Amino acid sequence: MHIAVHASSLDHAGYPSLIDGLNDLALRRVELDVVPPCDVPRLGADEPRWVSIAEEGPARAYRQHLYEHSVLVSALRLPLSQDGGEVTSAEVRLAVEAADIIGAPVVGVEVREAGASAARLQGLEQQTCGMRALLAFSLDSSPSDLGVVLSALDEAAPRAGLALDVDALFTGAPSSDCAYDSLRALAPYVRCVTCGLSGGAAARTTSLADSAIDYARVAHILGNAGYSGALTIALAGGGDAQAARRLLRADAAYLKDIIGEL
Repeated sequence: MHIAVHASSLDHAGYPSLIDGLNDLALRRVELDVVPPCDVPRLGADEPRWVSIAEEGPARAYRQHLYEHSVLVSALRLPLSQDGGEVTSAEVRLAVEAADIIGAPVVGVEVREAGASAARLQGLEQQTCGMRALLAFSLDSSPSDLGVVLSALDEAAPRAGLALDVDALFTGAPSSDCAYDSLRALAPYVRCVTCGLSGGAAARTTSLADSAIDYARVAHILGNAGYSGALTIALAGGGDAQAARRLLRADAAYLKDIIGEL
């Protein structure tokens, strides 16, 4: 397992650029949001803020920029639109093609309901057959019916799986014991993991180490199921930038200690 940070969290913390934030946290992995059709944030402070990687040439140039800064993209994420609409199949395919070029192992796709999206994800799996990047869907709220989620994952497997929001899982569970039980059931399907942020959350004021979630236990459960991807730190916007930086530094140090990453 490795530690990553979400690019939007570096923005919320007021870093001049993604590179500045990664350097401050001593991290070299970042998860990037994709703005349709296929735009991602630049690493440096250059203008314009976003760059398209929809075509092979620009995507290879972006990959070269990653190499120059020794940065890896842990995942690309396609969020719901501002009006709550889901991204199109064509946009997902573009993102997967771009992910293969820049070396991102996973493309996360936010969906509303796992059960309703199973057939769509199965179709996306067929469209992206032969590509290296895996698909992972995330729910905009914690799953209320584990059976529906597992059924959807079974139908979408093997290339498609779950983008797990740890905080949302624990927030929606009746108890922490129930959350850990759900995590054990979901763990074999997990393709990427977000730590510290649930959908629509306000600015976080508590570090991961001081939260009610035992992230060492979370990492142990995921590792036992074979997960070897990133644990991605995330913060919502709206808080004090300096406080956000302190939280990110504390979270990075805590998760590195848990998994033994230097």
